Amino acid sequence: MRWTPLRVVASLLAFAASGAAQPADSVPSFEVASVKPSLSGSHIGVLIPADGKLLASDMPLRHLIGFAYRLPDEMVSGPSWLDSSRCDIVAKATRDASDSQLRLMTQSLLAQRFGLQAHHETKEGPVYFLVPASGRWKVLPAGDPRSYPAPPPGPYRSMGGEASMEEFGAILTNYVGRAIIDQTGTTGKFYVKLWWAKDPDADPDIFSALQEQLGLKLKPGRGQIDRLVVDRINKTPTEN
Repeated sequence: MRWTPLRVVASLLAFAASGAAQPADSVPSFEVASVKPSLSGSHIGVLIPADGKLLASDMPLRHLIGFAYRLPDEMVSGPSWLDSSRCDIVAKATRDASDSQLRLMTQSLLAQRFGLQAHHETKEGPVYFLVPASGRWKVLPAGDPRSYPAPPPGPYRSMGGEASMEEFGAILTNYVGRAIIDQTGTTGKFYVKLWWAKDPDADPDIFSALQEQLGLKLKPGRGQIDRLVVDRINKTPTEN
């Protein structure tokens, strides 16, 4: 699945993983990996895991950790510079490496090249529950030949791809600032496309867009939140 939020390319199946962070010697490693501090200054992070490769450009460390442990950025606790310390990565494994294997290899890479040590914590906190809104369910099944209405011209944020509702909710977490728990009662994959305004005064905000375009809503509540707490990490990677 590839999601294309505004100015970022990332495959982020970011649902919570339980248990302790695994040590580097218990997970597989990339066959070859080049890791360098990013000097581009573009602040446009790109992360593409596909075909047995992990390609990253100007990627914040917090987002890289979130990818490795299947967590949205907000669920990674650590020093504030995790957002400003960025790196470029070209890492290769076998072509048939699965998404899960690439994530485990990224965990190993973070431990070996950045000295990452971390642990999981689960606490109760504010969440959103993803539920059907009143009215017609508008989400299309994966592979459905129909298409969603095109957004109007102009600047806006958007995302699209195939995902379960659990995965979709986890991706939305990065935009609403709370963990999202799926309560739609659905199983399987769907094709989801959503657009919302950069300027809420001109177009729908993400909450309105969810209801109008997909027939879903986010209901505030409290639930168990899994966080990865960074105990130790270096700002710059060891040399290749």
